Order: sequence, then C-alpha cells, then structure tokens
Amino acid sequence: MCISRMLDVIQSALMSPLIVANWKMNPETLSEAKRLFDATKKVVASIRGSTIIVAPPAIFLPTLAAAYRGASIKFAVQHARGELHGSYTGEVSMIQAKNAGATYAIIGHAERRSMGETNDDVRTQVAGALSLGVKAIVCVGEKSRDKIGTHFATIEEQVRVALKDVSKNQFKDVIIAYEPVWAIGAPQPMHPHDIHETTLYIRKVVAEQFDTKPALAMPILYGGSVDDTNALSVLREGTTQGLLVGRASTDATTFTKLLLSIR
Repeated sequence: MCISRMLDVIQSALMSPLIVANWKMNPETLSEAKRLFDATKKVVASIRGSTIIVAPPAIFLPTLAAAYRGASIKFAVQHARGELHGSYTGEVSMIQAKNAGATYAIIGHAERRSMGETNDDVRTQVAGALSLGVKAIVCVGEKSRDKIGTHFATIEEQVRVALKDVSKNQFKDVIIAYEPVWAIGAPQPMHPHDIHETTLYIRKVVAEQFDTKPALAMPILYGGSVDDTNALSVLREGTTQGLLVGRASTDATTFTKLLLSIR
C-alpha cells in the first residue's frame, strides 16, 4: 500500500467514521431499549460526519426500526442464520432480519465463535446477507498474540474463508471488524501501532482475493475496550475507518462521550 493512499484512508476515517453500537443482550426491557435509543438519537442529531449503526437484540429490532423516521442511524442484526429458509428452532433468518429493518448484519462476532460458530458458518452467513443486499460486518480476530506473529495465520484464514463466496460485485457491501479476543473487556484496547499493523495485513489478504483497489476502499473497524478516552487514537493512529463498540454503547452517557470525542 502506497503512503499517499494510506493517508487518504486515514483522512477518510477521521472525516466519516463508521460506529457500530452492539448492544449484545442488553437492555432487559423494550422500554429501556427505547430510552437508550432515544439518547443515541439525541447525540447523533448534534454531530456530523459519523455513520451510526445500532445493533439491538433481535426482539427489539423491529419496534425500534419501525418507529425511527430519521436517516442518520442504520440498524444491524447481531446474528442471523446463513440459510435463508429451513427448520432451525430459535434462530432468526437473514430475510427476517432484513424485513425487521436491518440493513447491516454483524457476522462472526468473537462471542458467537466462542459458542461454536465456525469459519464455514461465517462464510454461509456472509453469502446469505449479501444475496439480500444486507451489508456484512465480518468480525475477525485472534484469541492471543505471540512475538513471532503466528496469530496472523488465524486472521488470514478467517478472512479468506468468510469472503470465499463473495463476488466482486458484492464486495462493496463488506466491512471487516477486527476484534482481538484477548482485548474484549480488557482495561485497555490494543495499542494503536499494533492495530495499524493488523489492518495493513488484513488489506494485504483481501487484495490477494479481490485486488488492491477494493482492498483499499474496504472499511476496517476496530472492536475491543473502546471508549471516549481512546477512540480517537484508535481511528487516527490505528488507521481504522470506524469502531465496533460493545459495552460502552449500552450506557447513554458513555456512548455520548465517545461520539463527541471523535467529532
């Protein structure tokens, strides 16, 4: 990657970062979900430039999406089955998620992988989402790091398998979210220099599959203990185009501070 193109990528991230609020299994009630979403709407209305994607629990998604009349916030499903049809008790299909208001899907989150989701499961989900025009936020990341860099092989395999069935025409709807598992819930996020090194590697892997130009254009997010004290350095020094925010997005005050910190 040439220096001038990397500078363009960094500038793009600072001008219009993509912020994904992954509420996980929070809050407990619809009324609480509405209050949290109202607080998010309020701060989003006061900022410019960022794209905000809210991923509530699936049970709250249709109500929140149907009631929202603005354009500044998009909705994502936290997980949906790769198969579009079938007998899968308790699962949500990608078609149902789209009809409920999701235009994005978080796929392969580390917590889903820890529950048994495989690289092939992720591949199927990515293909299912893209076939419906739902943008795929593909999560990748290693459980641990070592000094000789063998963790890069884990990331490479996750990326290659996830994108195996993606056509060149569909690739524009792919976003990679790098989330080192060991950093999720940690007191501090990964060092921005190490994030930068990893985003370069991910782009290299993607370029080998889809060519350099789409690899450069693809947004890469970072997730793992991000808050208002470190979000800007992750974007600027880590050369990411956005953030996948978990715990911090479920507290209205904390999330407001985070969004204001990157204005």
